[in-house]
Amino acid sequence: MFTEVTSKEDKIKCEVISVAQTLFQQYGFQKTTMEDIAKNMGRGKSTLYYYYKSKDKIFEDVLEKEASEILKAVRQAVDQETLASDKLRAYFAVSFDKIKSKINLYRLLKQEIFENNNFSFYRPMEAIRKFDASEKEIIREIVHYGIEKNEFSSDISKDVEMVVYIIIAQRGIVIDLAINDPMIDTTRINTIISILMNGLCAKQ
Repeated sequence: MFTEVTSKEDKIKCEVISVAQTLFQQYGFQKTTMEDIAKNMGRGKSTLYYYYKSKDKIFEDVLEKEASEILKAVRQAVDQETLASDKLRAYFAVSFDKIKSKINLYRLLKQEIFENNNFSFYRPMEAIRKFDASEKEIIREIVHYGIEKNEFSSDISKDVEMVVYIIIAQRGIVIDLAINDPMIDTTRINTIISILMNGLCAKQ
């Protein structure tokens, strides 16, 4: 749905996602209502409910759209680099930039979840599972590429999946840094990358 809009239904759904995406970033999930979304679209609630039966489903599609945007940007940046270490740096740099651009949404969701103890909408969703799988595949490719080019230590070939898991886990650190320090720049991100590189790179 997010790669090619071909029908009236797809166009209206894309409109819903675009409006909801903005509202979720401004007010958070809980404070945004179906009525708010319909009003900002300039349409009636009946039209909105025809295409979406619940706000949860809209939120899931918003996540899918944002995940698609992040993965596309990351893939393009990674593919432009030649060295595995630069590919990994590109992955972190672009991921960080994208997270920063949507940081208000992350911050509001974290506040709603942990301050209000509301986990009802923070459940494993298909959009999240797809994003995690795609992200792991990108990292897995980089790791294998680095081993093949003798840039990364051959020792890590014994457990590539654990290496992938460790790298992916840094995403949580990046998100927390961005949430807790809005003024943060890439300096701390480069520190994370340097630590990873010291562990991954083959000893000369």
